[in-house]
Amino acid sequence: MAVLTTQATSENLGFKTLIKQHRQGVKVFIQPCPGLVEFIERGLQNSDKCTSLLKQYIKPLVEAGVDTIVLGCTHYPFVQHHIRAIAGDQVTIIETAKPVTLHLTNRLTELNLATEKQHQGKLICFSSNATAQQEKVMSKLLHTNIFVNSLY
Repeated sequence: MAVLTTQATSENLGFKTLIKQHRQGVKVFIQPCPGLVEFIERGLQNSDKCTSLLKQYIKPLVEAGVDTIVLGCTHYPFVQHHIRAIAGDQVTIIETAKPVTLHLTNRLTELNLATEKQHQGKLICFSSNATAQQEKVMSKLLHTNIFVNSLY
């Protein structure tokens, strides 16, 4: 099994501890993917350079016999089809947004913080790099018009 992460996550002690606690004897490769988030945030996730970068990260994992790849960053589902093409059908790809959302929902319920209201929420985005380009890329990735507010 392998977990694709950002550089910061791959170095995070809490993350490493969680892997050790839950691996149940399975060898887990932690694969940092420097540069990948930047390609996605610039809207270049379908570029040849991005695909080349992904190959550098994925091919050694497949050659090592990895049968499962976990997408350990919220950006990585946007390149999941490229990862699938590189890894092949023999490798299971696990996207983490749904299980994380389910866990959050369960925790909110356990803590009596969940709402019973059935209305559409509102998406509000904040960034330390709020630019028109970022809004354009996010709007394209999320298939809706996005306005990004500056954190500063």
